[in-house]
Amino acid sequence: MKISREKAFTLTEIMIALSIMSVVMVTAYGALRQITHSKTVLDNSRNSQKMANAILSRITRELQLAYDGVNIMPPRNNPNQKVPPNTHLIGETRNIGQGQRGDRIRFLALEGGQYLPDGGAHSGIVQISYRVEKDPEAKKIADQDLFYLVREETPYIRPFKDAYENQTMIFPITKNLSHLIISYYDGEQEKWYDEWGTQKQTGLPTLIYFSFGVVSPNGLIESFSSIVPIRIKG
Repeated sequence: MKISREKAFTLTEIMIALSIMSVVMVTAYGALRQITHSKTVLDNSRNSQKMANAILSRITRELQLAYDGVNIMPPRNNPNQKVPPNTHLIGETRNIGQGQRGDRIRFLALEGGQYLPDGGAHSGIVQISYRVEKDPEAKKIADQDLFYLVREETPYIRPFKDAYENQTMIFPITKNLSHLIISYYDGEQEKWYDEWGTQKQTGLPTLIYFSFGVVSPNGLIESFSSIVPIRIKG
């Protein structure tokens, strides 16, 4: 019995059809992977943006509450140290490895207290500091070390030793930080400084610039920055 040529497929035709189907499937799979990857990147970017907006808002608000009516508190490790006159903000550069900066800032703020667990808050003048600490539990992402942004708040009460030991609140603001850069503008000198209050700069700067980076799960570093005008309240 003979099979009609019109009703049958040759082996060559079947192989061609399978090849075309394979190309279509590979193309569709590649497109699907690209869509999934793009969605993941977009979601990571949105998460980084959300985190950055919270940091920008918090630091900006607190810097605008900077107060120069009294001197800043002495350091925690030497609470009896005499603070030079007209010292209201201390800004220091720090190297956290791999060429990144993890700067520190310490200043007084008027009514800038964080809410306490009991629902209250530190009222009046508080000392606020920000610093960068390495996350000891986080693994590197794309050979990038990860850091915490740590906030510390102490009410301005004497004796300072008791305030530090009994009423200081310390907590991380965010993780997956790559760097923190802070600069200070002296309006009288019309000059930017990387540090403040450690040499000749006194009082409060006119402007404060800060920039930080957030590391996404795929290793992409997104940088964010802001310039904050300082309102003198002393």
